[in-house]
Amino acid sequence: MYAVPGASKCSKPEDDDAVYCVEAQVHFIGEQLDGTEFVSTRENGVPQRFILGQENVMHGLSLVVSAMRPGERAIFTIPPKLAITKSGSPASIPSSIPPEQTLRFEIELISLFAITDILENGSILKKIIKRPLPDKSPSNHADTVIVNYNACLEDGNSVSKSERLELNLASRTALKYAVKTMREGEEAIFIVKPRYAFGAQGRDSTGDQAAVPPDATLYLYVQLAERKTAKQNEAEEKGPFIDGPNEAKTTARALPKRRPVKPGFSLPVVQNDRPTYPGHVLFVPHVVEEEEADAGQAASTTTSGLATPPTTAADVGTSAATNSSAAQGSGIVKTETGFLFKRFRPWPAN
Repeated sequence: MYAVPGASKCSKPEDDDAVYCVEAQVHFIGEQLDGTEFVSTRENGVPQRFILGQENVMHGLSLVVSAMRPGERAIFTIPPKLAITKSGSPASIPSSIPPEQTLRFEIELISLFAITDILENGSILKKIIKRPLPDKSPSNHADTVIVNYNACLEDGNSVSKSERLELNLASRTALKYAVKTMREGEEAIFIVKPRYAFGAQGRDSTGDQAAVPPDATLYLYVQLAERKTAKQNEAEEKGPFIDGPNEAKTTARALPKRRPVKPGFSLPVVQNDRPTYPGHVLFVPHVVEEEEADAGQAASTTTSGLATPPTTAADVGTSAATNSSAAQGSGIVKTETGFLFKRFRPWPAN
């Protein structure tokens, strides 16, 4: 086993207890002990993404990747009892696994993304794509924020998109819940369950806002450009701000506030009922640079400030060039396994 230090780091949240699951991005070459290669992500240059512990992932792969650091390369020998899923069924990640054989894998861990449960009830999951500057305060201290966002359905169809949107944080929208966890300069993807999106009613199309089917999960890509207080808004004499995408209100109740602890008293210990990742297949989209998606060519540089190296056109695969024109203007690149968001262009510096 050997390791190579790298600059990439896991997008570790401030509160480790809020981690719901972890997404890994890896390159691997799988061989039988006689040297016969049966799978390789190096052939097409497209890394494999999966959730550690996911029900269709080879259990041994999840175990060994969990023991690695981003930027590390290592060789592992995996026995037959770990060359299947955790439940004992054949795995689809990696593909083409020969049954009942000891296998050897050369693995490079490119990146890890901690996916957090921001409401601690499984309704909104967050993956940080770009970290904020360390001196920026959370948006829950702001009254309004300026954001770029793109909201999509699971099939990759964009239903709402806006740039330089001024959002009132007093509103009760899914976008508001998401943004309140962010800092200036941060970029993140959110998976919003129907309860905090448009619920069982869905939403009819209106203007440039597409219809949302009933009980639909939304995928939000959000850039937080600027946060403002009420005093800043008054000083700038701005007009009324827009209250979220189509002013859609959440169908869920706000979480109850915690009672303050009085001196000399203690609150009873309550069992933690935060949901844990059950291992189901969870689709988590990523971001590709717009120029690379349009050109269909891999980038040779790394964007500064990213939690991990950005997705390039190589990560998109051949379907990027095929489908980018069909998604022109939607901010989406459809792939064989889902879709990717196109990164918004940087906003002007303040």
